[in-house]
Amino acid sequence: MDKELVKKFTATELEIARVQHEMSVATVKFVKELETLREQDDKLRAAVKDAMEKNGVTKFENDVLKITYVAPSTRNTIDVAMLKAEEPDIAAKYMKQSTIKSSIRIKVKEVSNV
Repeated sequence: MDKELVKKFTATELEIARVQHEMSVATVKFVKELETLREQDDKLRAAVKDAMEKNGVTKFENDVLKITYVAPSTRNTIDVAMLKAEEPDIAAKYMKQSTIKSSIRIKVKEVSNV
């Protein structure tokens, strides 16, 4: 095999590995930052909801945001698993098919050196 061709493959493989590593590091940093932001968002929302409940405020609005308090309520739903088990013909009759778009899942492993 041509030595120059082998060198090109090796260089390409090294470049791909470098890019994959950079993408992995960037993705891990992004996901960790997103998790931190979501935690901060949860805490902020809880504090605002608590304050609105304590003060009887149902709506707050200014130039940059609008917050509406939604009181707890109950919702009636159909237990699909039970319906399928007890009345499979009825469940099949009312079954509808939905297209789900493709997606990816990213789970950050505990990495101490990133």
